[in-house]
Amino acid sequence: MLVTGSHAASQRAVTNARADLASIDAVTFRNLRRWDDTARHVRVVGHTASGPGMSFITARSRDPAPFRAAIAEAIAALPKVEAEVLGLRAVVVLPLSAYERRLPPSPDVTKA
Repeated sequence: MLVTGSHAASQRAVTNARADLASIDAVTFRNLRRWDDTARHVRVVGHTASGPGMSFITARSRDPAPFRAAIAEAIAALPKVEAEVLGLRAVVVLPLSAYERRLPPSPDVTKA
């Protein structure tokens, strides 16, 4: 295993044959393809299942409404280019069930 320290460095490690595979989130990979010419030398071999985006959390004892409003206001105030780079459009309140996904069973690593 090679630890590169960043998604961009991992992508370059694959490009330069120092790594066979890297895991890079969709937003970062989209931006690498936009700004890094070496990204054209890699290809996507798989995706994880689609799911909700970033979770914003606070203590159960706190009212989330002011935080939600502040985040929504900050996103709305972003210049269009920055919002596009970050992949931010809005804050959406989802039910907790949206985050309750069954994980696949762990592989049996004792069998070779």
